[in-house]
Amino acid sequence: MKYTKLGNSDLNVSRICMGCMDFGDAANGQHSRTIDEEQDEVIIRRVAQTAEKHGVSMTEVSLSGDRLDGGISKEKQSKWIDKLK
Repeated sequence: MKYTKLGNSDLNVSRICMGCMDFGDAANGQHSRTIDEEQDEVIIRRVAQTAEKHGVSMTEVSLSGDRLDGGISKEKQSKWIDKLK
């Protein structure tokens, strides 16, 4: 995995990140690919473990995600990260 500085900080992050905008609330999502909550935890655990195995050190939910799902995917991402610790 290749790493780079995050902006002007001294923080090194992987050049590949794990996108998380499809995790959220399928009933309230703005696109058809939003994953149901029942599937979220199983899938995010598998994706996160695979990402970690390959050196991915960063996750991402775009700012537009707040407009698309009201920030639900960010809330869930935070909870999953806490569970993975």
